[in-house]
Amino acid sequence: MPFQNKKGRENLVKKNLTILLTLTLVGTVSFIVYFSLTPSKTQEKELIIGEKSVENKEELVEEIKPPEYFCPVCGEKTTEEDSKLRPLAIIIENHPAARPQSGLEDACIVYETLAEGGITRFLAIYTHKDCKNIGPVRSVREYFASIAKGYDAILAHCGGSPTGYSTVKELHVAALDEFANSGAYWRAKNRNRPHNLYTSTENLRKRAAQKKFDSEANFESFKFKDDISIQERPDETYVEIDFSSPKFKAKYEYDKGKNSYVRFMGGLPHKDSNSGEQLQVKNILVQITSIQIVDKIGRVKIGTVGNGTAYAFLDGKATKGKWVRENSTSTIKFYDEFGKEIKLNRGQTWIEIIPPNRKVNFPKI
Repeated sequence: MPFQNKKGRENLVKKNLTILLTLTLVGTVSFIVYFSLTPSKTQEKELIIGEKSVENKEELVEEIKPPEYFCPVCGEKTTEEDSKLRPLAIIIENHPAARPQSGLEDACIVYETLAEGGITRFLAIYTHKDCKNIGPVRSVREYFASIAKGYDAILAHCGGSPTGYSTVKELHVAALDEFANSGAYWRAKNRNRPHNLYTSTENLRKRAAQKKFDSEANFESFKFKDDISIQERPDETYVEIDFSSPKFKAKYEYDKGKNSYVRFMGGLPHKDSNSGEQLQVKNILVQITSIQIVDKIGRVKIGTVGNGTAYAFLDGKATKGKWVRENSTSTIKFYDEFGKEIKLNRGQTWIEIIPPNRKVNFPKI
């Protein structure tokens, strides 16, 4: 390098410093401009819900949040007042002479299990929906009284077995037996006894108020979710539950468009007499537990407290898991194989209680 005097060296340093500062300034400005114009990850693309688009996660959360007030039994949207109503648990007959029943379509949950002689019976639980015609109403069994207690429900029935009456008394179930509350019921003229006793939610709530029953209940609700997208649903599937004879075989066929299951009973579409429509079910839960015949009439004892194998059918999919009920004042909960409580779709649920020796048929999980 050629020799430079002191002044020349100073000029060279100044020149290099100027170049360095200029490059630094240009880099800084470029950095700021780039990140101010580049969209964030939440803005990079629109999130689509149905036909409506949203631009950020906050709007997405608002779109799918649950209703402000919903039924604690079925999860459907309702009013603040109706969300606090005490459930009504009504025992409904399923003898072939009792079909088609009235009012099952308006229930939030329906329990189905054996009564005696292979005949099944229903416990239908109503909360936020009114129904003007429900029945035929039949007698109570101890397991139905125990299940009703789990919802702190007002139990409607006509008579009962000795153990049914004793369980109502022991568990302090608020009950409206037709024998002592005939004004809340009526006999239909187009059917023969004992398959002709009917009631309504209005009649039962009016009678409950006269007896000064609490109008609000306290129980632990299920967890709910929204339906999955139609793209995630299978084209078809089914569930078959064999209680005893073919007359009492329950079958459900999946409806992809409605994300629900249409119900069949004894090989025929199970229709509601009030509307003439086939029953549509959002969730099917199968509880496998001990069921033992205890007398000559064929009455049974059913294990409703404890735990055991369970299946859940919703969104056209099957999940094997476990049912758990801590005591006779709690509701029955259902968990998947990892111990996580199963979230139900909003709408009607049927809970099928069967012994270990009866079959549940469905496509393999």
